[in-house]
Amino acid sequence: MMGKITEMKTIESPGQFLEWLNENDLLLRINRQEAKLLLGYLEGHGYRLDTDGTDLMLVDLQVQDEPELILIDDVIDRVMEWNYEMISQTREEMEKSDNDSDFLQKQKHCDILRKDEKVLDRLFDQTYYGKEIKQLTETLAMEFIGNMQKQGMDTAVKGLSGEIIGSETEGRCR
Repeated sequence: MMGKITEMKTIESPGQFLEWLNENDLLLRINRQEAKLLLGYLEGHGYRLDTDGTDLMLVDLQVQDEPELILIDDVIDRVMEWNYEMISQTREEMEKSDNDSDFLQKQKHCDILRKDEKVLDRLFDQTYYGKEIKQLTETLAMEFIGNMQKQGMDTAVKGLSGEIIGSETEGRCR
């Protein structure tokens, strides 16, 4: 017996995106402007979101591959990465700018991207990744304070440095 084939629908508007979030009882607090921002970055990078009502699928519009099953946390993370790359690229272009008008135009663009970055940071904090980083930070802070009280500042700093380096090599830090 074949499994039930579910029709995929494209999420075309912030309202549809918010509806999907509400129907799937996700604890992500997101408003219409934030949903519009996420969808805008996806569209600008050649992607869209589809859903069967439950699962979220990332569709690459340039490639005819199968859509990728994706979590909302990963959507936010990917958009954050794109934003970071765009900020870096715009800053490089500003440094290479040879006239004031071009520089000011790029600076305005960078200012918009930095505003987006603040919104995306707030969304990221609600994701699994953001919560994991917060927990790691709190754990490291408590260990540092305990080590500082027991062993002194220098030893505590060396221990914390070792923890941070160790967590980066284990892939635990963003």
